[in-house]
Amino acid sequence: PLLVPASEHEVTGRPTVQRIGGVYHMWFSKRDVIDFRGGGAGAYRIGYAWSRDGEQWTRADELAGMDVSAEGWDSEMQAYPYLIRVGAKLYLFYNGNAFGKDGFGYAEAQAALYE
Repeated sequence: PLLVPASEHEVTGRPTVQRIGGVYHMWFSKRDVIDFRGGGAGAYRIGYAWSRDGEQWTRADELAGMDVSAEGWDSEMQAYPYLIRVGAKLYLFYNGNAFGKDGFGYAEAQAALYE
């Protein structure tokens, strides 16, 4: 696989890739195979990986720049990211709790972190 799961129970999906400054950057959904629907420890989160050639990817989930909120529409789950670039800005749209039932929103990425 292009992206190796972090554990034997991890499921990944819905990748979105942008090439910035000669490096490919990928944000994706990740979850456990159990306890992923109700906001538990296995719930959807946004992962991150980077690559110089688009084939060999390095996981760096800590650089995704995302974590669930303390309360509100994305306090249990963040899923299905999609990144767009508008000029020099990067916007990551994603679904919140209950696969987006409670809403969806966006975060502005700090482009300098990824260049």
